[in-house]
Amino acid sequence: MKFGGLGKYKIRKILEVFCSDLNASVAAQNLGFNRNTVNRYSNLFRATLLFLQKELGVFEVMENRM
Repeated sequence: MKFGGLGKYKIRKILEVFCSDLNASVAAQNLGFNRNTVNRYSNLFRATLLFLQKELGVFEVMENRM
């Protein structure tokens, strides 16, 4: 999968929204991006987190921050 269309700034914005736990439709609407683009990067972030957890042997329960 080739990711050449977005710069660092836009990827960081998607990452911020990913961390705030918004769904892709709302995130895409807020950022002005296509929902499929947000989904693609969110899946990439999830896969990276899962890989790092397995590599480092770290499995933490995320706390809900309100």
